Amino acid sequence: MNKLSLYQIQIFNTVAAHLNISSAARELYITPSAVSKQIQNIEDILGTKLFERHNSGLVLKPAGEELFFDLDFMYHRVSNVLDRIQSFSVSGDKPMLRIICVDDDDVIGAYNRIAEAFNKKYTDVKLIASSGDISDVRDILLCGRVDIAVTFSSTYYGVEGLNRHDLTKLDYYFLLSPDYKGGRDENSLCRYLSAQPLLLPRLSECFNYKDGMLDICARSGIIPESIRYMPNYITLSRAINRGCGFTIGGVSVINRYAFRDIEDRFLWNYQCVRVNPDFHDDHISVFWRSDNENERVSRFVEMLQTENTDASALPFYEKIQSDGCEDVFL
Repeated sequence: MNKLSLYQIQIFNTVAAHLNISSAARELYITPSAVSKQIQNIEDILGTKLFERHNSGLVLKPAGEELFFDLDFMYHRVSNVLDRIQSFSVSGDKPMLRIICVDDDDVIGAYNRIAEAFNKKYTDVKLIASSGDISDVRDILLCGRVDIAVTFSSTYYGVEGLNRHDLTKLDYYFLLSPDYKGGRDENSLCRYLSAQPLLLPRLSECFNYKDGMLDICARSGIIPESIRYMPNYITLSRAINRGCGFTIGGVSVINRYAFRDIEDRFLWNYQCVRVNPDFHDDHISVFWRSDNENERVSRFVEMLQTENTDASALPFYEKIQSDGCEDVFL
């Protein structure tokens, strides 16, 4: 049986992200016909159609959605490893500081800001960064394979032997069906959301994420009809779009999973209502082991404590205001 190559996975992921052959071809620096041929080869190898073709572009079929969700993460993880190995050849004799980030737009945006500040201040140290899911980040730091983790403050809930520095408080939003026609006042929203199931990603069962989301609901006067776990965010987004429930998410969920077509129309959309920031204490945070005596870690921590590294100053955080989200506090 033929197997997909890393190059074919890259092509599929790029096409799935753009939902347009020409846009994917430009990013890949190959011709549209070459992209179309590779997609056909991929579908032949897998024995199933991954895309529906329309005049306005492409739409992922259920098999394509599932493949994109799983392969996108795996491909970027492999790419991170390869980039990290290649960085050894360009770092020369510079000592290295190993960092891992949760694969989340909010977190990576925060890391980019502090990395830029560190690189300007300490030109003699090479930052080697990678990304992974919450389980990877949690385990890799605890076993000492990296020096620093940039992740959500809840990642290491209850874990001893770690130091923490908060970068910025997370902005959370209630994400509900685009078909909701009720009032925007607190009582109308609470009644509507209390009659809906709270949709959560399957991974949240492994951490205290569920308890935190339920606490936000309770403080907002919402008692969800039930809790339903979705296998991935694509399935979760589709369920919200169909009016099957609501979730609570940050900027990354809105920007990554509210897919648009080539005419910049939302394929999956949400109505967004901002959560009162007083109703939670979740941050993007930097963690390091208390027993790590690496001098480069000390320099990184000192910079965090003395420099202006507030991640909320990133232009990325301003994007939420232009994406049609309501700045309403429950």
